[in-house]
Amino acid sequence: MLQKKTKHIIISWAIFALFMGLFSIGCVRAVPLYIAHEPLNPVGNKKDGRILIKQFVNKVESGGGPIFMVGVSEEQKRQNEKWKESQRASMGMLITSFFAEALEEAGYQVVFQEEQSSVSKNQVKFDAIIAGEIWGLNIEGGERSSTFYSKLWVKVEALDPANQKVLWRKQFIGEEKNVNWTSRVEVCNKVIRQAVTKALNQAVTEFASEEFYRVVKKEVNKKNDSKQQRQYKR
Repeated sequence: MLQKKTKHIIISWAIFALFMGLFSIGCVRAVPLYIAHEPLNPVGNKKDGRILIKQFVNKVESGGGPIFMVGVSEEQKRQNEKWKESQRASMGMLITSFFAEALEEAGYQVVFQEEQSSVSKNQVKFDAIIAGEIWGLNIEGGERSSTFYSKLWVKVEALDPANQKVLWRKQFIGEEKNVNWTSRVEVCNKVIRQAVTKALNQAVTEFASEEFYRVVKKEVNKKNDSKQQRQYKR
């Protein structure tokens, strides 16, 4: 757990550094935007199981950042191109770690694929593999708008470790808007944080559901096999 928390802190500071020179539509100039979330909804009836999570693929066209680059200079654009790949990797790691927290809140033991040792790859058995794609993470609004709007859109799949077959598939969309009467930086960060939290709480609910538990434990397949066997005996 301590290792994961340390990892989150390092990633958060990496995101902080990447966004120092960016600004959105009249929103923030040369100031940091933090990507974080509020405490997740607690789950009382915890599930059990072991999940392997792969780093989510970043499909955000803007290069992995939540900032729309409007009105920036050509030099800034050239600098942003150099950061594009690192932004994608950092954003993918950050959102993956957030969804790992959602799985842990539901009760599952989570292992990051990148942290697997060569020994554990052959010896440790997992109930499912979680993979995902980030399709949107943005902030809109600014001086000419009375509100800020943020949206996180992530598609997540549970795969069978034995054959990579898709067992379960969901998409999570968190949206939030707020008036910008106070500090613009403060409101931007708050709107991003609340949008991310909404998407993650949706994930917590799904991961803690009986449907997800039966899927990753292959209960559905077991029931179908048992039904087929009874029909065969008849």
